[in-house]
Amino acid sequence: MVLELSHHGERAAEEGILAEILRDHADLDHDHPVFVPYLTYTHQGKTTLLSVMEGYVFLASGFDDQSRSDLSRSPYITKILCRGSDPHAACETVSQASVDQLRQRMRELVAVEIQEGMEVRIVDGTLSGIRGSVVGVSGGHATLLVQMRSIQAIQYLPCFLLRPVSDEDE
Repeated sequence: MVLELSHHGERAAEEGILAEILRDHADLDHDHPVFVPYLTYTHQGKTTLLSVMEGYVFLASGFDDQSRSDLSRSPYITKILCRGSDPHAACETVSQASVDQLRQRMRELVAVEIQEGMEVRIVDGTLSGIRGSVVGVSGGHATLLVQMRSIQAIQYLPCFLLRPVSDEDE
């Protein structure tokens, strides 16, 4: 399902809190798939906003009419994109492949932003969730210093697997 965001929705997307707000408004499980194509981070006092589809959010199917109605009344949503004006009309959907392409574009945007000195979090693979410091960047890959309980390790990873950790999160 494709949702068009209101001004409040865009602000919540930029703050990184929109997915949880929408799940709460629609009474969805905490892990119900929501793709918000925005990423905001702060590095060395400079805030950066990346977006691959400004003004929209994508919500996986699998919820009832009451949840849909709750979403349509949310101050974060301007409208649910549907085929026709009937409130019960079929919703516009986007294939998983299209959402995956948007996610890939987001990863590519983030990869360009990775710089030496940044604190990052690994977002995919066996080291997912681990944080480290970028000590070098070359050819789309980053060299990370990762500190674990008793060891320090150097990891060489593609930049698209990394997300900047905002200065405020440290």
